[in-house]
Parts: sequence; structure tokens; C-alpha cells
Amino acid sequence: MKDPDAYDNRGLLKNAPTLEIRERIINTRIKELQREIANFQRELSKKQAQINELRRQVNE
Repeated sequence: MKDPDAYDNRGLLKNAPTLEIRERIINTRIKELQREIANFQRELSKKQAQINELRRQVNE
């Protein structure tokens, strides 16, 4: 988010025809990354719950 040009490997931002399109590309990338992070966090929470359940079962 701080430097979107650093990850413009395909030149989409550099070659965007207008500032509006450039901003739309950046905002879309940010939203997608936020969705991916949220998904990773959900999956991590599920796995942590499974680990906790297994520990509980072992300790019974």
C-alpha cells in the first residue's frame, strides 16, 4: 500500500492511460490482498482450534 509501484511487475500502473484507472488498479489490488489476509487469518484460527481440541483430547 505504501509503494504500489514497487510491485508493478507487468507495468500496469506505469502504463495506465489515466490516473483514475491507475487508482482503480491499486484499490483493486489492496482489496484482493485484504481478502487474502482475512482468509489466511480464518484458516489459521481454524487450525489453532483443531490443535487446541487435539491437545484437550490428549490431556483427558
